[in-house]
Amino acid sequence: MSRPRRTGWQRFVAPVVALFGVNLALLASFTGPRLAQERHSAERLASLRERVEQQRSRTETLRERAGVARANARQLARFYEEVVCSDEAARFELIESLERDLADAGVSTPRRSWSREPVSGLPLERVTGTLPTRGSYGQLTALLGRLERSPAFLIVEQVQLRHSEREGAVLDVAVATYCRSGEAGS
Repeated sequence: MSRPRRTGWQRFVAPVVALFGVNLALLASFTGPRLAQERHSAERLASLRERVEQQRSRTETLRERAGVARANARQLARFYEEVVCSDEAARFELIESLERDLADAGVSTPRRSWSREPVSGLPLERVTGTLPTRGSYGQLTALLGRLERSPAFLIVEQVQLRHSEREGAVLDVAVATYCRSGEAGS
């Protein structure tokens, strides 16, 4: 059997289809990896943007913490400069002022005691006083009011009111303050 003869345009169909097939294969071989690379790049970009946002958030948190630390440092410096008593003379002045408040309130303090102890890790010492005061209820509450309004940095740590037949109203007051010690405590 003989093959039928092809006409003019039929001779070109097979090579055009083959060329088209080669063209599709080349397109797929170059475009497929390129699309995968672009997809991977887009995923990587999204991942990097997320990491950048996390880092921004962390940076903002660290800035806020640094601001708080700076504010604390300023407050600590102010505390050391303005609030705590600076030397032995200031300590005695504070105690004398407290005793004047006691006298002005009209209460008696037959025995009072003061003690000093260093504050661990700080150049401070804690000065505490125990003041068993006697007087009328009005005098004792006036004393507490004076202590609360005192311009000195004074902490009223404990107050205990009791009544004794022999002594009348007795108010045991424990106060504390802080003074610079000149060296860091142990």
